[in-house]
Amino acid sequence: MALIISMKGFNATSAGSLLFYTLNSDKTVLAANPIQMTPTGGILPFSMTLVGMNGLLITDPGAAGVLTMTYSSANGTISNSMLTPVNTTLASALCWSTYSPNLGNYYAIGAGTVTIVELTLNLTSTSNPVQIIQYYQLPNNTGALEATVVSLAGTDYLYVIGTTAHVITGYQLKAAGQAMANGMVTSQLGDTTSIPKLAGIAAFVNTKSSKSLATSVFVSTKMVIVLFIVSLFML
Repeated sequence: MALIISMKGFNATSAGSLLFYTLNSDKTVLAANPIQMTPTGGILPFSMTLVGMNGLLITDPGAAGVLTMTYSSANGTISNSMLTPVNTTLASALCWSTYSPNLGNYYAIGAGTVTIVELTLNLTSTSNPVQIIQYYQLPNNTGALEATVVSLAGTDYLYVIGTTAHVITGYQLKAAGQAMANGMVTSQLGDTTSIPKLAGIAAFVNTKSSKSLATSVFVSTKMVIVLFIVSLFML
């Protein structure tokens, strides 16, 4: 096991890297010094999403694509590192990414174009580990940044938090290439000009009662913490 950190970097001449803090034999103490690895083609490695047991999907807004690789947590090395570019007209400034466990696909968020990019991955391929399934344009004037996936009763739901409007946009992930918009919640009504618009999103499923199933999405900024019941989006 290891703690893996993506260090964003600045530009092509001062590119970012990955830092691996390995654990000792009984997995209780992190190494004092990290092992630094630079992904092939990487410039600004940003969001990391785990792929299987030893794979990584990393968005890179500087390289205009996604980085994929396998890694060893024992010695902090990476292999089969590759950059897969995206169509920057359709998706630019890839920031966050998330995974749909029921579909097995990955979703990267293009903050610059307010786009969701659906991907399928096969890290056993050394020539074409990433296939772009679909580009989805989010509603105008909402912005897009972080995203999360909620699994309920065998169906996955994707939620994307807006950056220019206080909204969460929801999608039902019916099948590969078939993300269906199914709702939007405004988290802050009225004049929002003085309220920070960058926030994070996380989802938690409450299954304590067998008679009811509720999903809560927590959205936080430095100033506010808001609770949403996103089951309002369910069809």
